[in-house]
Amino acid sequence: MIATRDQQLSAELFEEILHNLRGQQQPKDKREDPRVGVRNRVMVQPMSNPDDTTPLPARVRDLSPNGIGLLTERPLMPQSRFSIRLEVGGGPQIMAVYRVARCTQVGQGLYGVGAQLEKVQNQARQQPPKSAI
Repeated sequence: MIATRDQQLSAELFEEILHNLRGQQQPKDKREDPRVGVRNRVMVQPMSNPDDTTPLPARVRDLSPNGIGLLTERPLMPQSRFSIRLEVGGGPQIMAVYRVARCTQVGQGLYGVGAQLEKVQNQARQQPPKSAI
């Protein structure tokens, strides 16, 4: 089971990391973008299979401007899509949508997932309609 002592990844931290990484120089390894190690929890919402939409707890291993590395308890199929929703200090949410690039078993019941960022969108919380006077 994935440990739950890590903090939940906030939208502010997510945006700050991506902003800072975008300003860094190209890394010396084969990756296109620099990565930063992160040890936070997120809930992964599968999007590709309508029969399997159960949210999946995951631990973020690293972030880059264009991708994310996760540890999950279930494998995610390459090319499948998932989203993560991040709270912005009690305000609107941010939804990041990713496409799985790779998924490898790294231990018993533990999978390393690498995914490419497809889009990030702000989502205003649904406000109840104002009643007519």
